[in-house]
Parts: sequence; C-alpha cells; structure tokens
Amino acid sequence: MKVIYLHGFGSTGISAKSDALKERFGAENVIAPDLPLDPNEVVTTINDLVRTVAAGGKENFPIVFVGTSLGGFWARYMSHIWDVPCVIANPATRPSETMFERMNGDLPSYNYVTGEIINILPEYIKIFKNCEHQSRTFQEGKLIHLYLAKDDEVLDYRDALEDIPFSCTRKIKEDGGHRFEKYWSEIIDKIDDLV
Repeated sequence: MKVIYLHGFGSTGISAKSDALKERFGAENVIAPDLPLDPNEVVTTINDLVRTVAAGGKENFPIVFVGTSLGGFWARYMSHIWDVPCVIANPATRPSETMFERMNGDLPSYNYVTGEIINILPEYIKIFKNCEHQSRTFQEGKLIHLYLAKDDEVLDYRDALEDIPFSCTRKIKEDGGHRFEKYWSEIIDKIDDLV
C-alpha cells in the first residue's frame, strides 16, 4: 500500500501532516512530493509517481491519494484517472477562481515554507478551468472520502458540497479551519480503513 499525499497551495510535501502519515504507515509507504504550480507539470509528476509504484507489481498496490486544499483538488482528480480512492480535506474545487484572485491581487503569493514568490501565469487559469470541467464529469462518488470544516477561512465548504458527487462519503465538522489539523487523525484512520 502506498499513500500519495498532495499538499496545498504554497506548501511543500514536508509537513506535520505528511509526518503523521509516515508515522502511521511507514516512511517507505508515504510519498509526499513537492508539487509545482503548473497544472500540466502536476499531472505529469503524479502520473510518473503512480507508474513507478505500479511498476513494482501488484503487491505495491493499492494506492490512496490524500490531499488538502489544492492538493485535495489533485487527489480527487487523480483518483478518478487511476480508479483508486482519495481522502480529501477542505479541497479546492474551483482553483481557476482562487488562482485568478491571487494572480490579480495587490500582494504577491509566497510559499509558506520556503518563502519563494509564487508566479501564477494566465495559462494556468485556463488549464485549471479545463481540469475543473473534467472533474465535474467524474461521478464515481465511492472513490471519494470528503472531510470539510464549516469554519474554513480560505475556501467556502459549500463549494465542495456542490461540486463533489453526493454519493461520496462526507464528514462535515463545525470547526477545524482550513488546515484541518484538529481532525487529521480521522483522515489517517479513514486511510487505514481503505487498505
């Protein structure tokens, strides 16, 4: 079993969340890449990871995608491409809109971990919009395990309720904020149930 953890916007694969996953499932079973912002590069990176894992034979499957925020968007997207489950917390479902706002904002965006400036290019918005459209055609709710906090200060949880099939597993918390750290152990327990 491999867990592929996909981090959110402005973050990296090294975090308390990925560390907690490694602690439960073993560092050798958790892959937490630093994702580029370019959506085409993200898809290539993740596809290459899955192909590498799958090349090891059946004993290296199953794969579970885990993601938060923008990583939740990618986890859901890739779970349908590869027909494997995903566990997502406060996922972005409309990144073209949030990226457009950041691109046109008064202040630059920074990577919260490295401090590097994040350059959002107009062509990314178009690619995200296309990926969003594709995601809306995915109706395999059984693959999706959705966790939301009503007090998410970054994304409106109702967007995810509207954009993700009702047939998915849903857990909605009154609190937890965007980072969902308070309930991360529930995410880990859900992953454990899936494998």
